[in-house]
Parts: sequence; C-alpha cells; structure tokens
Amino acid sequence: MARKPRIEYAGAVYHVLWSLGEKQFKQELLEQMEGRVGPHHTLPERQESEEAGAERLVGEELRRLGWKEEELRIRRKGDRDKAALARRLRAETPLTWRWIAERLSMGAAGSAANGVRALERK
Repeated sequence: MARKPRIEYAGAVYHVLWSLGEKQFKQELLEQMEGRVGPHHTLPERQESEEAGAERLVGEELRRLGWKEEELRIRRKGDRDKAALARRLRAETPLTWRWIAERLSMGAAGSAANGVRALERK
C-alpha cells in the first residue's frame, strides 16, 4: 500500500522512528538531515546522518576513481588514493579514524591516520 503524501512545511524538521518504514524512505530522510542535525537530535540520529553523508562521499570518490566497492578491499591499506579519501572523510565529517579505517579497509585507525600524514608530507 502506498504511503499518503505528507504536507511539507518550509524549514520543518521531521522526526521518525528509525526502526519503521522502508529503507529508501529512511535514506531520503537521512539525506534531508545532512548538515541540519542539531542538539535536539538523539545520538543515533546524528550518527546515522553522519554515516550517510560519509557513504555519499565514498560513493562519489569511488565513481571518480572508476573503482568498484571491491577495490577498497583489494588495494593495500596504505594506497595513496585510499589515503586521499580518508583525508576527505576526516575533513568533511566528524567520523573517527576507526570508522574511516574500517570502511576503507585500511587496517587500524593509526594506519589510516599515518596514510593521511604521509600524503601531507609529500
């Protein structure tokens, strides 16, 4: 059964229960929240919004590089392109080195941070 269209108000922020609704609907809400998360949002809402934004950045970079998701697992953890992506994620999101290292298959958090520092030295 299709969802009823909702009345939208300019500037309004909509809250939903994260465990309800279709995956696509949740993704649309996370995209709307990007950059608009405030202190009134709960920690899970913030984390999901931040991770959704990071996933968008990863997707952009994979397309730019012409890589498929598998490339992140195949390439060595100190790969320059992976380090450049880690640097972008660190600069544009509040996510931790641990999350970034795990997502980009860069080993431990310190490996990701060292890869970025090596880029900045060159």
